[in-house]
Amino acid sequence: MKTLADPAAKTLTTAVAPTTIDDLSALKPPANPDSLPDRIAPVETTLWSVRARLLAYWVESDSDYHLLLADPHSGKTLYGEIPSPDCVQSRQSTYTRERAYVDALGGHAAPIVTVAGYGFFDHVRGFPDVGQAPNGIEIHPALRIAR
Repeated sequence: MKTLADPAAKTLTTAVAPTTIDDLSALKPPANPDSLPDRIAPVETTLWSVRARLLAYWVESDSDYHLLLADPHSGKTLYGEIPSPDCVQSRQSTYTRERAYVDALGGHAAPIVTVAGYGFFDHVRGFPDVGQAPNGIEIHPALRIAR
């Protein structure tokens, strides 16, 4: 589900819904998101758009880009992820493009960007996982990042 390679991906909404990191972080998470076989509507079926300060990014062991995003007003944070282009052939150009864009921003001090992607409830890792939203919500996959 996190790479949009699942059969249900074809049924997701494509209209962008503006929101804030604060609003996404306030959503009630499922009890055990890892055990659910399907997306949790409407949070995981909506294409969200948030304005955020890109505080940092790094490449995880699975080759995904992890983005640390902060609300420009409150400072609350959540993660965004851009999957490895090798994960899904049909999205390879999208993931490659967005990763190159983030790399190009790397020299700028915490730019404000707009990130569009689907909501995803990940399991809450807890301390010391600084930056994860308290409810585990992420923008995953992040499909479009722009200044």
